[in-house]
Amino acid sequence: MKMDIVNLPKSPELLQKMVLILQNELSVSKSELISYKEKYVRLIEELRLARQQRFAPSSEKNRGQSDLFDEAGVELTEELQAQIEEQVETESKNKRNYSACRWERPLLPQL
Repeated sequence: MKMDIVNLPKSPELLQKMVLILQNELSVSKSELISYKEKYVRLIEELRLARQQRFAPSSEKNRGQSDLFDEAGVELTEELQAQIEEQVETESKNKRNYSACRWERPLLPQL
């Protein structure tokens, strides 16, 4: 039944009952609205955290990570430096001489 001024009951008891029913409906609607707002805020926060976890840098934030590869702060001992220099020298001696390859030799003058 549609409510308007013309269709209102004339008795005060019925009007009071209607007012109480409408107040109850209003309080239920308000509590539902509050719960939906709380759920919305919680979902927005979960979405923000998921985006942060997905797109934020992760490995650089670990404690001690910066000390793992601190090569600039490490100084080699003389013995270790000598071993590295020896290894570099032997590797350079073992490399092929690519200038002796036939495709890199200069062309013959008669060609």
